[in-house]
Amino acid sequence: MSLKTKLRTWKDAGLIDEDTLANITAFESRSNGPRLVYALGGLGAFTIGVGLISTVAANWQDISDLAKIFVDLLVGVAIAWGIWRLHKAKQIWQRDALILVYYLFTLTSMALVGQIYHWDPPLYRLLLAWTMATAPVVLLGSTTFLAWVWGLGLAVTYGACVVQLTSWIEAHKVGLSPDVPFFATYFAPFLFLLLSEIAPIKMKRPRFRFVFVTLAWAFLVAMGFAAQFAWYADISGDETIVFSALLAVAPSIGAAVALPRMYPNLSPSSISALRTVLLSVFAVTVLPFLFTHEAIELVGALSNLAFMCVLGWAALRLQWSRFFGFVTAYLGLRIVLIYFEVFGSMLSTGLGLITGGMLTVLVAWLWYRKSPRVMDHFEQMADEV
Repeated sequence: MSLKTKLRTWKDAGLIDEDTLANITAFESRSNGPRLVYALGGLGAFTIGVGLISTVAANWQDISDLAKIFVDLLVGVAIAWGIWRLHKAKQIWQRDALILVYYLFTLTSMALVGQIYHWDPPLYRLLLAWTMATAPVVLLGSTTFLAWVWGLGLAVTYGACVVQLTSWIEAHKVGLSPDVPFFATYFAPFLFLLLSEIAPIKMKRPRFRFVFVTLAWAFLVAMGFAAQFAWYADISGDETIVFSALLAVAPSIGAAVALPRMYPNLSPSSISALRTVLLSVFAVTVLPFLFTHEAIELVGALSNLAFMCVLGWAALRLQWSRFFGFVTAYLGLRIVLIYFEVFGSMLSTGLGLITGGMLTVLVAWLWYRKSPRVMDHFEQMADEV
């Protein structure tokens, strides 16, 4: 139901008067902004940028190298001039759309230079140069779409650097070879949390901060979820990570201590929930690599169930009802999958299929009937705390 429809329903029910309805409508119109315009403008700018990249990839066989460089510089100057004019005129979405074009155009220019001068740098070096060169201009923007594109670009750049680091360690047979890549990967979400706490971003670019925080917690949840698969593999002595496990304690505890300052508006129970998630991610991620073991599928499945239970409890504390519904639905599905993993040999018999089907139906029924009540009950408990 749209906000307009809800407001009209509340007025008809006598909950608000006509003046209140008008004031709320006016406030929401000012605060939301032209979202459709922002979305279409961002999509159009992204398409233009991809088109520029495609043009370079098509290879201009009939144009001289000098002409290519001249046209590239001319377009770059035109984009820079347009960004400056739009920034002065405070035309927000047009400026950010052009910044997005500039962001992708810079990568196009780098590819063009590499094509002309036969420059073939490693991918990580190209992405690092691209990110650092575009950061000052990109941070002039303020729209969510631009923040998401740049945030994802940062994540890809960081991932390319970790891959390069891993390849270098393997090629040179450096000691502690599994430790450094593991810690570099583990540190990724905490790096985004650090970026979100930089004063200019925190104070003047709240949408960039929102994107960084969202990416950080998404990476943390993804790491905790993916950790179960380490139990499905054989871990040998040269794959353990005792040293990096000790290093990983620092960002985990540091983030846990800094949470009240990062989220001053959250209640103590909500801060406690986030801290529990942080420590749970550390536990389930590090534990499979602390000692050698053969594949232990059941332990992996149970650790995943425990981690998802922590996420569900945290969702209740934070009153994220949709995320809680998703987690409980996944828990039901995971229980069914554990049955198939443990009793897979029974699936060739009719009794095994019947039992598995009954378990599936039972889990679905329990989730449908009980999860709303459980959610309401624990939300009340969270409010009391």
